[in-house]
Amino acid sequence: MEKQEKNSPRKEFALRFTEAIRQRGVKQKELATAVNIREQTLSRYKGGDRIPDSAELYRLAKFFGVTMNWLLGDDEPLGENEWKRRALEAESRLEQILDVLPLLGEVNAKLTKIASGKE
Repeated sequence: MEKQEKNSPRKEFALRFTEAIRQRGVKQKELATAVNIREQTLSRYKGGDRIPDSAELYRLAKFFGVTMNWLLGDDEPLGENEWKRRALEAESRLEQILDVLPLLGEVNAKLTKIASGKE
């Protein structure tokens, strides 16, 4: 009895790529625009017909917040908890930025008065 052959690199990438799209909840058209890769090419990646070159792989990994190795199937996939943790961390950073924005406006107004000699 023959051993079942492991997924090919293209198929493994297709699985991980599809999972990353699902986890991120992004539409293919949005992804294509964000990473500057044609939609047709992304479809070929999802179908396992093609694998990205290193520059495309880098942009995809950066967009999804995963490693290039993960996309290629070399390490454990990020579980749903890790995706949630990253989302909560991003929300927290955004809240911090939004808290500071009004203060920056006040500082800008004060600096403008000082620079104009009205302060």
